[in-house]
This record gives sequence, structure tokens and C-alpha cells, in this order.
Amino acid sequence: GVELAKDLGISPPDYKKDVAPTVMDHALGVSKLFVELVRNVDGSAPTLSARAFEWVNGDSLGLPFVEREDGKDRQRLIFPDAVVEVPQAKRRVFVEYETGSHHVTKRDDDKEGTAESKLKRYGRAIHGLADPAGRTTFYAKAYRDDLIPELLFVVHSEKRRDNVRAMVKGERGKGRNVDFAYV
Repeated sequence: GVELAKDLGISPPDYKKDVAPTVMDHALGVSKLFVELVRNVDGSAPTLSARAFEWVNGDSLGLPFVEREDGKDRQRLIFPDAVVEVPQAKRRVFVEYETGSHHVTKRDDDKEGTAESKLKRYGRAIHGLADPAGRTTFYAKAYRDDLIPELLFVVHSEKRRDNVRAMVKGERGKGRNVDFAYV
């Protein structure tokens, strides 16, 4: 995946130190997704001009938003695993690769890495107002184009897929605007 990314002019993640096995599993999963997206159907080597999308490594950008905590506004950043931009479809897809190392829903000891907390943070970033008077969202402030934001949870198993789908459906049932999320 790293050599393919370099051949296509895309900067692969730069791990400056040894990584834990769970981090390596995660990095390999994201790399496999990239390879599957650029692989030609006939098995031939992909070319940069043949791609209909742009791949941006998530560690090279952050989507800013504000979170209210203890009565104070806190500046936050979401770092997706990758961002896939498809200009022809007017879509920007924030990719979260779910390895299963965290629970799907929030637990006291495991709140930041859950799919549920990621969904809520993306919701604040995509729909939250950075400028209430001007009605500008944090997303629109960060990306001044017409690409529609989407969140894609990529999962490692059918069971994880079903659990994340159920969580997203539950959030919809609570009246939360999670129309941007897919599993």
C-alpha cells in the first residue's frame, strides 16, 4: 500500500516509531481500503489519471469544531483515518476504519474511541454552527467548496457492521441528524 501510494503521488502515513499491534492492524486496514479503491477491475496497475477520487491521509488534516464541556466551549479537531474526495459526485467522505478495539457505544472507561462518540463529534462538526449569525457550519468554514460531507464507518466483520448500523439507527430514532453516516 505504501509503495502504491508513493507511485500515485500520495503521501502515505509516516510512522516515526514502532507502533502497537492494534495500531498496525488499523493502519493495515486503512491501507487495504486504499488499495481496493485504486485497484483496476481488470487487475492492471492503477494510474493517477484513472482515479475518479482524491485520497487524503487523515493524519494530515483535522476537521475543527467546538464542543461544550463543563459550561465552556472547547476547540476540538477530528482526525479521520482518511478522506476520499469525489468531485464528480460532489462528495467528501470521512473514513473511520473500525477494528473493534473500542466498544460501539459509550462506556465509562471507553468513551472517546467509540463509534457512537465519533458519530456525535462528526455531527457537531458537520451540522454545528461556527458562525450562528451567518449560519455557517464548522464544515463549511473548513471546506469552502460544494462537496457534501459523508461519514463512512468501514468495519472488519458483519457483526460489527450490524452493531454500528444499529447504533446509527438508534441515533436517528432519537431525532439526531445523522443523515451523513453510512456503514
